[in-house]
Amino acid sequence: MAGQDTSTSELTVPLELANLPSDLVIRTEVPASINVQVSANTAQLRFLVDRKLHVWINAASAREGYNAFSVDIDSLDLPRGVQVRRVTPPIVEFDAVKTTNKIVPLKPETVGSVNPNYRVRALILEPDEVTIQGPHEALEEIETLSTTPIPLEDLNRDTSLTVTPLLSDLPPGLIVTPREIRATITVEAR
Repeated sequence: MAGQDTSTSELTVPLELANLPSDLVIRTEVPASINVQVSANTAQLRFLVDRKLHVWINAASAREGYNAFSVDIDSLDLPRGVQVRRVTPPIVEFDAVKTTNKIVPLKPETVGSVNPNYRVRALILEPDEVTIQGPHEALEEIETLSTTPIPLEDLNRDTSLTVTPLLSDLPPGLIVTPREIRATITVEAR
């Protein structure tokens, strides 16, 4: 009897874009999930709730500008007997723009002071520049990029540490490489 009672349920399913061309970046918001209304028996509904469902959209054919892709329910891989009644939204729309690369110098950001009997002779970043990938208009105004703070507090000997580019000042969606920067600080006695 449990296999014969049919009911309708609404499932929220995560949505993922796959195969977006590497030279494109999405400018508008894409829904993180879709709602799928299904009819199934109680046992199947319990199975669906426990299962990690997600919908893939193959965005390999995306172009610069407006894009629209139908939600493919076949990517859900639903068990036999489960019927899809409604999908919201049925079409995923977004605007995409071509990306460009820009190489910008890194500016070391320091915090604190070295031991009063010493001074910093050199602070070297390796590499001393990064590549930023993103939409052309987002890159236009970026001239330099700071590092995360490099601690100098009570430093009395040469040292090396790893820092990262400071990404909080950048517009979202930009890709910065490399992400790890070696900072070498050389000190000398006053």
